Amino acid sequence: MELSFAQKQVINTKNKSLLVSASAGSGKTFVVIERIVQSIKDGADVSRLLVLTFTNAAAAELKERLVNKLYDLKEEYIANGDIKNATRITKQITKVPMSDVSTIHAFCLNIIKNNFYTLGIDPNITTLDATKATIMLNDIIAETIEQEYELKQEEFIDILDILGSEENVLNTIYSLYMAYRNVTDENAWLEKIERSYSVTPGTDLINTEFGQVIVNNIINKLQVLKIELEYVIDKLEGL
Repeated sequence: MELSFAQKQVINTKNKSLLVSASAGSGKTFVVIERIVQSIKDGADVSRLLVLTFTNAAAAELKERLVNKLYDLKEEYIANGDIKNATRITKQITKVPMSDVSTIHAFCLNIIKNNFYTLGIDPNITTLDATKATIMLNDIIAETIEQEYELKQEEFIDILDILGSEENVLNTIYSLYMAYRNVTDENAWLEKIERSYSVTPGTDLINTEFGQVIVNNIINKLQVLKIELEYVIDKLEGL
């Protein structure tokens, strides 16, 4: 891969903090690996490096690609007769599986487990996996809906009438929660939603954001109904 000037800067810049912003598919992982390898070539030990990512799959990919790159570097040293550095790289390769190339959660969990006695917590603490988290969230939403049933507040009854079923209410709350958890400015997000549902006097419903959603849903349902009616007509004509 031919490196750009900016990528070379990222790889070779030392002793200062860097903030690199790049789009998907622009070679971020490649550059990270090259920067790690360059650091190791300069004498750094992989056990002293911290490389964090967001998913287990990404962390596994980083480790795999790092090992492959280090094997290439080792072969390069051997080809040049540099046995000392080839031996050093071999040791680095063996350290990669236990290195701090991991997710943020895994790294933080490791710190907590290594200091459980100071924190006064159970050493068997674990992170909550995605499946259990989803189950717990759905249970909490369902419990909240049951409480609203008992209170019989007018707003909840209206929502239930609009959405049509308890399942739709649950799914809507879940979708809103998933959207909300990624919000950085709560007030701006709520204001944007409020504006999208506001209608000024004289404005046609079709010209509003939520009005277009309603119309599109009606059109989609009518298209499905049309297909079903055509199917029934074909069957009747064949009798």
